[in-house]
Parts: sequence; structure tokens; C-alpha cells
Amino acid sequence: IEKLRKENLGMFLFEMANQMVAENIPSNQRQMAALVIKNSVVGPSPQATDELYKLWLSIPSQQRDLIKQLLIQGLSLSNFEARSSASQVVGQIGARELYHGQWTDLIGILVGNMATGSPVVKEGTLNALGVLCEEIPTGILEAKSNEILTAIISGTTSGLPIEVHRAAIKALLGALSFVGHHFEQQVHRDYIMNVIVSSAKSADSSMQCLVRTAEFHYKYLTAPCFEAIWTVTLDIIKKDAEAVVQQAVEFWSTICDVELELYQDIEEAECDGEPTNDIIIHHVMRNISSHLAPVLFECLTKQEENIYDDDWNTAKCASACLTLLSQTIRDEIGPIVIPFVGNYINNENWRFKEAATMALGCVLEGPGEASGMPKTLQQALPFLVQHMKDPSLLVQDTSTW
Repeated sequence: IEKLRKENLGMFLFEMANQMVAENIPSNQRQMAALVIKNSVVGPSPQATDELYKLWLSIPSQQRDLIKQLLIQGLSLSNFEARSSASQVVGQIGARELYHGQWTDLIGILVGNMATGSPVVKEGTLNALGVLCEEIPTGILEAKSNEILTAIISGTTSGLPIEVHRAAIKALLGALSFVGHHFEQQVHRDYIMNVIVSSAKSADSSMQCLVRTAEFHYKYLTAPCFEAIWTVTLDIIKKDAEAVVQQAVEFWSTICDVELELYQDIEEAECDGEPTNDIIIHHVMRNISSHLAPVLFECLTKQEENIYDDDWNTAKCASACLTLLSQTIRDEIGPIVIPFVGNYINNENWRFKEAATMALGCVLEGPGEASGMPKTLQQALPFLVQHMKDPSLLVQDTSTW
């Protein structure tokens, strides 16, 4: 196989693509053919993929077109693994070809699949769109954003299999970087946000969509948007698996990051005597802090007992969010955190004791004298010294920190 690939890459990929779509070949062989194609054009890193794309370009254009036609057929394969490989290849090659002004009818083909294809075709197409949107530079697809967004959103229609729905949300994650003008229009914005928020409990990429929306489109989000997000993230934090809980907490960390930077921009503008009217800030964290902080305190009690476990977990995620919250709202964090620290810093349960100690450490950067935190720290020092000999190694470690 390797010899044929080196001697005549075009013929090799054409034969593999034919095997991939041939109905009379066993599914495991078709799956293997699809995997071989993928590994021939998609490397383990973006740099490696760029090098493989140069080899792809060495194939005569007519032969490349034939291979691409077969790859599009691969989006309809019943074998999931083979179909997934075809989606990867279409997305990766498509991103690079569109960037160089080639495969100009690709978006039209994919959009057409979403209009008339079966659920299997829709899932394969959406996965290809997801890869394409992630891989291609932002500006290339803006002119086609209406068609792409309509096609992606159609995959969230009720009645379609959950696999199609999840593929649509994953594709939307990639598209969020170039659909900014849709967020400028309330009708479009509300529809997109409703799709994302309503999918948060069923699609793995929905929370990532929320995080990316906060990063790219914060200024367009309204109070009803944040209220809906608060409701769904709170429900996730209380009930869901740890990985999803961490994504829900990360959303609020992202809002902290965005607002902290905006507050800094305002301070710098005021110092320079410049206007601040064009800086849009919703003060979300100030409004939600008294509700979010108790949720974070509860998350802090879900520690891993092994202090040598470096894996990211819910407690670490909550401590990072609490630190950012303190830096964002500054003195306002004091009245929220002080009661929790006072009530639990010497609790008999090591989890509450460590959580209170961690909460105290998280909020030392940001608030000033008016917050009451310096006095609280002074009162807590004897307990911190005592905790350095606590039976719990985690309590010892956090107190030393």
C-alpha cells in the first residue's frame, strides 16, 4: 500500500475511494479504505496536514475532482466509522481548497444534502461542515454564512435522530466565529441562542457553544439570554456528569474574563481622558455573583482526596471561577465569601474545611480594605496555621498555599 501511495498518490486515493463507496465490499474493508484516505490527507497536526495537502495538490485536477465526488458519496455511507472518515476528509480538504479558491461548489453541495438528504446523509454532512468551519480561516466563509447557518440549524429540527442533532450543534460550534452579523439582529440572535440553550442537556458541544458565544458575541447578549443560560447551567451543575459540569462553570469563568478585560479597558480610557461610551458591558457577574458563589462553594466540596492527582476536576474548575469572580467584582466579593469562610474554615468535615480555606485563598486578589477580606484573613490565620497539621493532606496542602 505504501509503495503504491508513493508511486501514484492520485490513483491510490481513487482506488481507495472506490472501495470506500462500493456496496459489494465488506464493511470492514470499506471502513479501512476510508481510514487510509483520511490518513493520507489529514495529519496528526495542522502542519502535517498542510504538508499532506501539498501532495494532494500534486494530483492532476481532473483526478482530484473524481476523488472528491467519491468522498461526497462517502457522507452517505451506512458504516459510521467509514462515514466519519469521509466527513473528516471532506472537511479538511474542503477548508484548504476553499482557502485557495478551489472546490467552489462544495458549500452548495453540503447545503443541498441538508435540504434533501436522509438522516444518515445529514449527519455525515454536518460532521463535514463542523470540520470545515473549524479549519478554515474566519473570513473565507462569511459570504456563505446565511446558507451555512440555515443548513446547520435545520439539523436541530425536532424529529431528526439525536446523532444528527449533536452533529448540528458541533457544526454550529465551528460556525460561531463567522456569524457575528446574525447576532446583531435580535430575531436571528434569539433563535440561535434558543437552539444552543435548549440543546445544552442533550448535545455534548452545546456548553462549548455557549462558551464560544461569550468569547465572540458577548456585547450582543441580552438579559433574557443570560437568564436562560443561568437556568440551564445551574441545572447542569446540580445534576450532570463532571465533565459537563466543568463546561457549565467554565461559561461563567469566560464571562468573568470578558468583563474583567472590559473593566480594565474602561479604567485605562478614563485615565487617558478618553470616552467610554463605546465600551459595552452588561455587569453580568456583579448581578449574578450572590447566586453563583454559593454554587461554586458547593462545587469546592467535591475535591479529589488524593493531593497528587493533577487531573482537572469540578473543585479546581470552581476555584478558578471564584478567583476570576473576585478579580472581576472586587470588593463586592467580601460579603459573599466571608460568611462561608467563617462558617466552615474549622468544620469537622475535612471537605468543608478545605473548601472554605480554598475559597479564602481564591479571593485574596481583587478586593481591597472595604471588602472586609483583610480582617477576615487576619482572623483566619490561626486556623490556617492549625490546619498545617490537619489529618487531611489536602487541607494541609491548601492551608500552606
